Amino acid sequence: MNDLKSQLQRKLIANVIVDKCVNNKEIIFKDSWCTQDRIIRFTTPSFRMLFPTIDEGMGHWKTGDKVMFEIYLSADSFSVDCLFCNKNISKEEKILKKKLSELKTFKKKEDHIFILNSWSFPSQDGVEKIINLFDTFMCQDIAIFENNISKLFVEENYLEGAPENITLNRFERNKKARAACLAYHGTACVICGTDFEKAYGPEFVGKIEVHHIVPLNQIGQEYIVDPIQDLVPVCPNCHTAIHSKKNGVYTVEEMKKMLNKSIR
Repeated sequence: MNDLKSQLQRKLIANVIVDKCVNNKEIIFKDSWCTQDRIIRFTTPSFRMLFPTIDEGMGHWKTGDKVMFEIYLSADSFSVDCLFCNKNISKEEKILKKKLSELKTFKKKEDHIFILNSWSFPSQDGVEKIINLFDTFMCQDIAIFENNISKLFVEENYLEGAPENITLNRFERNKKARAACLAYHGTACVICGTDFEKAYGPEFVGKIEVHHIVPLNQIGQEYIVDPIQDLVPVCPNCHTAIHSKKNGVYTVEEMKKMLNKSIR
């Protein structure tokens, strides 16, 4: 393939992939994050849950993110790295980084930058085949990878419910357990389906409450929480309704039945 044809094909592939990223509601993407030589970048709500963003314009990628996917293009292939930047991370995020380092694919790329995973998709069958490979990657490979990430945190013991003697006796809520819950269940309410990002815009990504299926004040002691089995994301309205039952709480299934009945 001559140089001009190679450049045109690479540009065509880049334009198609950028369009697909723009229209993909499962990722967080801005065209301005791409480089002039068309390294295409995006992140996901799950990683923003685990590693909350700092101010935009800050950080390694100037996006405020600590985890970023980078797509590298050629005329007949593409590859992807999922990168983690550990520069200026908090004490809690250092603990999360330690868990990520358990990944078999974890390795250092450069100062402060680590590869969490890499994918390579060579093709000799033209643009259409490359785009099909990209679609499969976005629909399947990322989901599988994020599921493996969630397992790292689910397998960790999250202690919750330890009373803190402050002005009022309240119960601790483990932020890592919340992050693992949302990484697995997503950020839409499991009862009514409300997704704050879709309803109000990207600045509301991850804005959701997490409900303990068995309330901590009923447990009354420290216990090991399973972020998948014990926690679910719910919107403030549904959360209020759940706890409005006299002498107890409604279950998620009870709330769904009441909601469906009211809609009818």
